[in-house]
Amino acid sequence: MTPLRGQDTTPETIDGLLLACHTRIRSYLAGLRRLLIQPDLGDPDVARAAAQAWRYFSEALPLHAADEDHSVGPRLLVLEPGFGPQIEALHQEHERIEAGLGPLLAALAALRDGRPMSHAELREAVEPFATLLLQHIEDEERWLIPATHGFSAEVQAVLVRELRQRRSVD
Repeated sequence: MTPLRGQDTTPETIDGLLLACHTRIRSYLAGLRRLLIQPDLGDPDVARAAAQAWRYFSEALPLHAADEDHSVGPRLLVLEPGFGPQIEALHQEHERIEAGLGPLLAALAALRDGRPMSHAELREAVEPFATLLLQHIEDEERWLIPATHGFSAEVQAVLVRELRQRRSVD
């Protein structure tokens, strides 16, 4: 099955919401890689970009993982219990991504706060994280997102509501 990237989906469907998150993830990862080629990591524009990336990866990315671990994954198991090993692998990947997030957020905070950092140090934080996360979302686009097409309209509506609630401000 080919990845769904680039397919026309509406954000009011579960696959549309997940793919929209993947688009944002790719955009922020591309931004991180652009930071790696900036001649002056002390530049105020670098600090602003680092602050935006720090906010995205510290706030939005964990919500996306929660969407999959607490909303989509459990319902896929009800729909098709045979997805158990894939759901477990997905959860384990989320744990590895979370572990790589610490060094990335520390590097972004340093740049955001104007603390000195070498390109090599930044690369050490960015590249393993970016590689893992890109592979992860590509895997999701091969099996997880297509699997959501089996959900009934009612389950789709509940999932969309749950994902939106997770992002609502109290």
